[in-house]
Amino acid sequence: MDTARADAALNGLEFPVVEANAFEFLPSEAPGTYDWILLDPPAIAKTAEKRDSLKWGIWKLAYHALPALKPGGTLIVSACTYQMSLPMLVDTVRLAANDQHVILNLEHMTIQDIDHPAPIQFPEALYLKTGWFRRAD
Repeated sequence: MDTARADAALNGLEFPVVEANAFEFLPSEAPGTYDWILLDPPAIAKTAEKRDSLKWGIWKLAYHALPALKPGGTLIVSACTYQMSLPMLVDTVRLAANDQHVILNLEHMTIQDIDHPAPIQFPEALYLKTGWFRRAD
C-alpha cells in the first residue's frame, strides 16, 4: 500500500488507498464511491473440490463491489488459482452484475507476465488471470 501511495505522489495524484477485508468493507460503502475497484483475493481454492467456494467468493466480492463503483468506473477482478479459468471468472462477474442489474463491458483479460512462465505442457501453471470490466450504466 505504501508503494501505491508513493507512486500516486510521484504522479501528482491523490486518492484513498484502502486495505481491508473486502467481504466486510464493501457492503457498507456508499453507492457510486469509487472510480476503480481492484478485487484480488487470496487463492480461495487450490483443488477442484473447492471450485464452488471460489466462484461464490468471487461472486460475493463482485456483487458487493458493483454498487460502490461509479458509472464509467473500472472493476478489476483477479483470481490466483488454476481452478478458475478466464471464462469462468468472466461468467462469475457477469452473474454478479446481472444480480445487481449493472451493465459491465469486458475491456481486457490478462494472464500472468513472463516472470511466471506457463508452459503449455503444464496447464496448472496458468494460475493468475484478471478481468478488467467497465461499468456502462
